[in-house]
Amino acid sequence: MIMAEAQQNPLRLGGYNDEFVEEIEDDYVCPICTLPLKEAVQTRPCGHRFCKACIDAHFARQETDGQQLNCPGCRSNLNRDQDIFEDLAADRKILSYTIKCPRRSRGCQWTDELRAKDDHLAYCLHEIVSCTNKNCNVKLERKGLQDHVATKCDWRIIRCKFCPVAQPALHMEAHQKVCPKLPVTCPQKCGMTILREKVADHKENECALVEISCPYSKLGCQKKFQRKKK
Repeated sequence: MIMAEAQQNPLRLGGYNDEFVEEIEDDYVCPICTLPLKEAVQTRPCGHRFCKACIDAHFARQETDGQQLNCPGCRSNLNRDQDIFEDLAADRKILSYTIKCPRRSRGCQWTDELRAKDDHLAYCLHEIVSCTNKNCNVKLERKGLQDHVATKCDWRIIRCKFCPVAQPALHMEAHQKVCPKLPVTCPQKCGMTILREKVADHKENECALVEISCPYSKLGCQKKFQRKKK
C-alpha cells in the first residue's frame, strides 16, 4: 500500500501525506518520498514524475556535491530550466482521489476528493484551532471553541458584577479585592453592609459601634462612648 510505504519513509518531502480511500496508481506516486505527487513535475525526455519539493531537494544535494543534475529515476542528465515542467494533468488526477479527514482519529467521518480538503478543514468540528480571545494560547477542537471562548477561557472579557469595569476573567478576582462598589460588611462588626467606597464615611458618620467624643468635648469633656449610646 502507498500509505504504508510513505509512513516508513523518514524523508517525507513533498507528497500528500493523507489517508487515501483507494489505491493510488504507481504513475502518480513520487519515487523519492513514495507519497502521492504534490505539485507534480515531469522530466523531459524521460517522462518521470516527482513532487516539485522532492526534485528540488534532489537537485540541491547534487549541486552541493558539485554533481551533474540527473533524473532520480533513470540517471539521465537534466537541465533544470529546460527539462523540468509542471504536470497539471497529474495534479488534477491526484486531486480527484478520495481521502479521509485528517482528523478521523478524533471522530470525523468525512470523506471526499482531495481538492475539497481545505474547505472541509475550515469547518471540521474536529480540526484543532486556536482560541480567538486575545492573549489566550489554548488550542482545542473546533467543536469546543464556542463554549471555551464564552465561558471557560481565562482571557475572556467579563464585566464586574458591582461596577462598570470589564477585564479578563483571570484578573477579576484581584479587581474585586479592591472594587469600590463591592458590598462589604462593616469592619467594626456593626452588622451593616455598605459599599467599600463608603466604609470611611460609614465609620465617620453612621457606625453604631464606633467610639465618638462627647458633644461637649470642646468644653473639656474627655469621655468617649459608642455612637449607639449617644
